[in-house]
Amino acid sequence: MRGWRSSGNRNSATVDAVNAGAVLDRYGFVVDEGTPPALAGEGTSAARRENVRAVKWQGMISEGDTFLNLKGDGYKKFKSRVRKGVPDGVRARVWQVASGSMALRAAQPGHYASLLRQKSPMDADIRKDLHRTMPRHVLFRGAPRNGDSSAGPPPDGQRQLYNVCHALSVHNPTVGYNQAEAYVAATLLTYMTEEEAFWLLAVIAGQRGYERMWTSTLEGWIEARERLDALTRAMLPRLH
Repeated sequence: MRGWRSSGNRNSATVDAVNAGAVLDRYGFVVDEGTPPALAGEGTSAARRENVRAVKWQGMISEGDTFLNLKGDGYKKFKSRVRKGVPDGVRARVWQVASGSMALRAAQPGHYASLLRQKSPMDADIRKDLHRTMPRHVLFRGAPRNGDSSAGPPPDGQRQLYNVCHALSVHNPTVGYNQAEAYVAATLLTYMTEEEAFWLLAVIAGQRGYERMWTSTLEGWIEARERLDALTRAMLPRLH
């Protein structure tokens, strides 16, 4: 199967039917009835603090800025704000600008669409994982299961998730596809369009070290686990 096309209102109707009556948290995940508001991610004081931080971030972001030119106090301020957490409302733009994925997307118009028109040997594996990737999120709940197209059109989020993972497997065949990648892609899709999510995922996979984490041998993951084990043993022996 090539890139999945949206079936318009049919997908919207399917998602609405699946999620009818569901209680969602601020991120779009289904919350069990009776969950305390604090655990559901709510809270007036927390929202107020996040709004204040969002205004500060908006002032820092400028068109075409990659944050790479920040030095001295500017860089310290940027790092401090990242460590405090990027506010939900500006994450899509900050992540794309800071990573450079926005610039890459602008420099290669049409590349994502061309990837969707190509075949990938990983397509069957991608389809198998669609229904079990973030299944409690409003975007990804519902049919089809196990790639069964007879179950009806996929929710729009599953369609977009398939497209992003398919495109990356063609764009970077060294990485190909694995389920860990799908969870990262799904998270990005809760904040941005599928093309934006693809370019950010491509940067994460190819430039931020995850290329070795997501290969079929998982060599990067194994190395990272061994390093974590060694650090825990040295720094936190009682925990180890």
